[in-house]
Amino acid sequence: MNSTFCFITDFNHDFAVACMEGLILKSIANARIVHVDHSIEKFCVASAAFVLNSSYTYFPDNTIFIAIVDPGVGSKRETLCIETDRYQFIGPNNGIFHYILKNNPNARIWHINEEIIVATSNTFHGRDLFTPAAIHLAQNKRDFLTPALLKNIVYLPQLKDYLVIYVDSFGNVKTNVPANQNQALSHINLIINDQSHRLPWVKTFSQAPAGQLIAYCGSNNTMEFAVNLGSAAKQLQVRPGQLIRIDSCI
Repeated sequence: MNSTFCFITDFNHDFAVACMEGLILKSIANARIVHVDHSIEKFCVASAAFVLNSSYTYFPDNTIFIAIVDPGVGSKRETLCIETDRYQFIGPNNGIFHYILKNNPNARIWHINEEIIVATSNTFHGRDLFTPAAIHLAQNKRDFLTPALLKNIVYLPQLKDYLVIYVDSFGNVKTNVPANQNQALSHINLIINDQSHRLPWVKTFSQAPAGQLIAYCGSNNTMEFAVNLGSAAKQLQVRPGQLIRIDSCI
């Protein structure tokens, strides 16, 4: 029986999270539950997709991921169960599994039959639909799954623009701008909120004095901005989803 569950939501740590955890423990007493991230920017599906893709491969095989950033909760939007060779994912069909599906082209995609797992509310499918579905999956009950129509699968829009994709607890700003650890740059010119910033390109935070705004290649091989011993998000006044421009790199 699968016994490891991972949560990614925009719920923050209120009682909603405890309700979902309690449901799992009530059915599977020895379950291992990992709260990957509940601080996702509200309603920001792209940010949740980034976090899910950045974390899932570090978990043991057969881990079940319950990923919920669901602005369309209670509507006619579909609900999905995705199975790769190593993991299982449950959540809404709104682009949250964009990278999972792109990186696992042979994944099996199922629709959660809501006539079998009947949600008792229209506003809390995390508790009433997604968590019960995950419990069924862990118990090898599969009668609630029907093949999903591939033409209905929602992906994130093709982004021609660069944007802030996530802000971590230190205020470090992660973007969708590709980067690599060996990038040989001196400075970049960042334009955000109609303001231009000239940032030194560094490999470690300690290369800059305290309070210095810096740019670097983050652990997920995308460009990030930070303030050494401070918060870049506060200094730049940014949130996930905001557009940015890299005017030049030298």
